[in-house]
This record gives sequence, structure tokens and C-alpha cells, in this order.
Amino acid sequence: MLTTKESAVILNKLKQIVMLGRQSGFFLILACQRPDAKYLGDGIRDQFNFRVALGRMSELGYSMMFGEVDKNFFMKRIKGRGYVDTGGSVISEFYTPLVPKGYDFLREISNIVGLTVHTERENNSV
Repeated sequence: MLTTKESAVILNKLKQIVMLGRQSGFFLILACQRPDAKYLGDGIRDQFNFRVALGRMSELGYSMMFGEVDKNFFMKRIKGRGYVDTGGSVISEFYTPLVPKGYDFLREISNIVGLTVHTERENNSV
């Protein structure tokens, strides 16, 4: 657990990354359990354009995530279900795929990259 002083230093650095990074093409991906002002203060939350909420949340949780919006959130008990705001203030329901245990993402990415490189070489040799 961080001390109050350590936490303040880290949040200050995070704020600098968020506020200045976008101007230089640097984007931050942040995952957290509670996106409230207690942990992400000083306007940091306002800078996040792409917001995803997975699982069932309370009304307060949705409010912390998306702000005060005219949207009815439904408490469905479906795995992989959530809401997303892609930056346009339009909140949509979505479903993520169920990934089987043992699925090797790195191997699949390697296969895709290998296919892309192989295809590019074939196209350039013609």
C-alpha cells in the first residue's frame, strides 16, 4: 500500500501523462475498480475518451464511469456484457467473446503477423 505522499506523487505523474501525452500522440490505457474522484482527481477522468464498464455495476458506478447521462442501464446476468462510450457520449451495450482457458494470444498474434509478412513478400515479388 502506498503512503499518502507516494500516492500524490504518482497521481501527479499520471496527470502529466494524461494531460500532455495526447498532444504528443501518447495515449494511456488505464484499468481500475473504482474510477471515482477520490482516486482519479484533478480532471484526469475527464480526459478519458474511450470508456468501458464490464459486468454489473451500481447506478453510482455507472455515474462515476460515464457521468450524468440519460441512459437506462440494465442489470443483466450475462458473462462478457458491458457498456462502452467511444468518446461521442453515446453509450452502447456490447458483448465480449468468451476466451477459452489456455488460449495463447501471443501465438495467435505471431501467426497473424507471420501471415501479413509472408503476404507482403509475395506481393512485392510480383
